[in-house]
Amino acid sequence: MIFDKIKTLAQVIGFATIAFLALNGGLAMLNGDLAWGATLSGIIAPASAQAPQGAPMLAVDSTTTPPYINYQGNLRDAEGNLLSGHYTMTFRIYDDLAAPVGAELWSEDHISVTVRSGHFSVLLGNTEPISPTLFTDPDRFIGVTVDPYDEMVPRQRFASVPYAITADHVSSLNAPDDDPQDAVFVDNDGNVGIGTTSPRSVLHVAGSIYPDAETMLFRGNNSLGTPSGDGFRLRYDADFFGTYQDALVIEKTDGNQDDPDGGVAFVNTGADGVEQAAMVIRGGGNVGIGNWSPSEKLEVAGDGKFTGGDISVWYGDKAITIRQDGNNSYISNKENFVDNGAASNGWLILNGSNGVILQYGDSGSSGVDGLTLDSSGNVGVGIGGEAPILIKRFRNRGNDADFSTEVSANDYHCVATGWSTHYDFKEDGSGVNMVWTYVSGSWWRARVQFHSGSGSNENPDVDIVCFRKEIAEWGGPGSRTMNDPD
Repeated sequence: MIFDKIKTLAQVIGFATIAFLALNGGLAMLNGDLAWGATLSGIIAPASAQAPQGAPMLAVDSTTTPPYINYQGNLRDAEGNLLSGHYTMTFRIYDDLAAPVGAELWSEDHISVTVRSGHFSVLLGNTEPISPTLFTDPDRFIGVTVDPYDEMVPRQRFASVPYAITADHVSSLNAPDDDPQDAVFVDNDGNVGIGTTSPRSVLHVAGSIYPDAETMLFRGNNSLGTPSGDGFRLRYDADFFGTYQDALVIEKTDGNQDDPDGGVAFVNTGADGVEQAAMVIRGGGNVGIGNWSPSEKLEVAGDGKFTGGDISVWYGDKAITIRQDGNNSYISNKENFVDNGAASNGWLILNGSNGVILQYGDSGSSGVDGLTLDSSGNVGVGIGGEAPILIKRFRNRGNDADFSTEVSANDYHCVATGWSTHYDFKEDGSGVNMVWTYVSGSWWRARVQFHSGSGSNENPDVDIVCFRKEIAEWGGPGSRTMNDPD
């Protein structure tokens, strides 16, 4: 009983709807002996809708929106009487209300359309496919011809519903206020452009992207947590280093083993297509610069340059540090080293305008020199104050040279310890070759006598060693007997 009532109600609603559509969209037209009223039903027929008798049903490419339009109308004669019978009708779609027949965008013939009490219903697109691109412009009009008469006028404008045919093939989306237009665009290759109508890849965004999620981009099976496969993640972690200590995290994931393999690579590729490693971070944490396979925590293939600070290698509270300070360079091995260079002990090498100094203690005047090498190549050995031992070499001094050693006679005792020169197998000079030191005024000087024959000149190199007077004197103060050339 209840079922019968529901069925009767549905029939009443259905007939009322048809009547409303006919009244609302109907246009009375006169053409010869015919008058008709037609409406677009506003319904997109399902793919299984019954086609007119004798007409084949086209295969549907769309998976969600069938490309058919259900078109209904009322056919009357010139006196307004409803007609019945079978008629041949042609339906045409135009982009202009006044376009001539033959300029239509689409047309379809329907043979033997059944008309009962004036009413007919056809399924447009059943034999001539309706392209999704047909309804990409707002100006679309339908014209109807009943054989053997001319096309009836005026044509009817399509309302919104038929445009749903393009839903599966939409190529662009506008902003709600149409500014911008084509905010999202899809080209014929399936590439999606956001902010552009010329996408160059599967997704092309012309503008900034605001990711409102912890993981902004990832490849793999999961965006967070323990990875279940190989991939990567680009994410933002607000508390990565601690509370409110955020970080941008570039993460290479490996779900196959506990110790990750692979790594992160920064490469440069030129016109030859060769990938050149700029920097790599391997799965074990080794970093390579210009090196694909670093074997240590940091491995650099090539020269490096550091500016504006110290270079320190730490082990516990000890460090080896390289520092540039004005004209001086420092290499230190210090314990309890701090930023200002203070230390309890350690060796410090200073390379400045005065040469190289191996110093024990802090940098500057508070340290004590252990070894010095000046710009002339002279070596000083000692701990504390002035070097107790100086070693000096004078080159190419000639066969009869007399020159200053530039060493104070008030502080040092100097002796000639040796000489060297080329060997002349034609040497025929007479006499003994000699090198000795002596004092003139307040400075030590050196004397050279080589007895070369045949006008040759041997130009010897002379080595002088000087000792502080505190360790060099014997026989009482002022004694220089150790420097007597005899």
